[in-house]
Amino acid sequence: MLEEVLNNFNKSITGEQPERVPIVVWSTGPFLAKSESIKEVDYYLKSELKLKTQLSFQDNFPEIISLPGVYADFGSAVEPSAFGCPVVWFDNQPPYVRPIINSISDVLHLKMPNPEENGLMPRALKEYEYMWAHIEKKYVEDYGNLEGLGYSLGPVETSALIMGYDKFLIGLYDNPKIIHTLLEMVTEAIIKWLRVQEKINGKLKRLYVPDHMPTQMSESHFKEFFLPYLKEIYNEFPKALKLYHNEGNISHILTEIPNIGADIFHFGITTKSNVASPALKDLEVAKKAIGDKICLMGNLDPVKEMLFLPPKRVLGICKSRLDVGAPGGRYFLSSAGGMAPGTPHKNIKAMITSVEMRSLK
Repeated sequence: MLEEVLNNFNKSITGEQPERVPIVVWSTGPFLAKSESIKEVDYYLKSELKLKTQLSFQDNFPEIISLPGVYADFGSAVEPSAFGCPVVWFDNQPPYVRPIINSISDVLHLKMPNPEENGLMPRALKEYEYMWAHIEKKYVEDYGNLEGLGYSLGPVETSALIMGYDKFLIGLYDNPKIIHTLLEMVTEAIIKWLRVQEKINGKLKRLYVPDHMPTQMSESHFKEFFLPYLKEIYNEFPKALKLYHNEGNISHILTEIPNIGADIFHFGITTKSNVASPALKDLEVAKKAIGDKICLMGNLDPVKEMLFLPPKRVLGICKSRLDVGAPGGRYFLSSAGGMAPGTPHKNIKAMITSVEMRSLK
């Protein structure tokens, strides 16, 4: 079964028609911790528990590819913490970082972080070493976990967290040169961070980058401040499979997404539609606009559909997504963003059933 799942995964990326549409979900701390009835703070701070929790989901749903899979999950805190942002921990939500920029001129005094010394990066590296030492071989050899893994928050969202979102967005208009200076430094730091991950995980085969800032940027700002920096990171690792994650509204820059250089786009909202089934419309628009250029991963609403609807409704909705997304390949059935905490297992099984029923036609 697993070999078939991975084969269909690879076919979908290259534009071949798979025998069965892959189910690929974005599984991170809030969802995983809730699934195991543990505090999120324990998940984030206890390596043994984190590894066990990540593997538990894969064991429960072997038909599903879970991304990022096994990884040193600290939410969005790792990269900004390396620049000096203080990390605040909570019992039942991801860690939060406080911005360190009081005045725009403070950007000019930032220092390039050392991934092996600064912020949470050393802790994440030690966690990767722990995971390699304690994971069963089957999860590496059969599922591809850890081997060649690279994960980083994107350069623009990292910069916004360092400055504070308000100061960053104002800076796009009032101090664009300084914003470019910050983005250049952050981009270089992320590349160094990924290179250090390679020392533990091996040459990158898979590179996952979440960055939600285009949702809050104009098309012109996207082209100037986002596209070149994320593209630079992806270009550094030409042999790696690349995924870009952003469940926010990117209707204004949808056709630009393939230019980033990613192989997979995990998306949510692509239209400003007020129709009865907006999420289905989002998929229809994305499939038509860019579905021949990049593999689409989405777009079941994590809350309105996957969390709150009964399994029969979820099954029907999954079928409607497959009718639109499956033809021509380049499609993964997934949630439109990270899985919501408390998502019923019955609804996840409904996703699996929908794919099985389609493959029998």
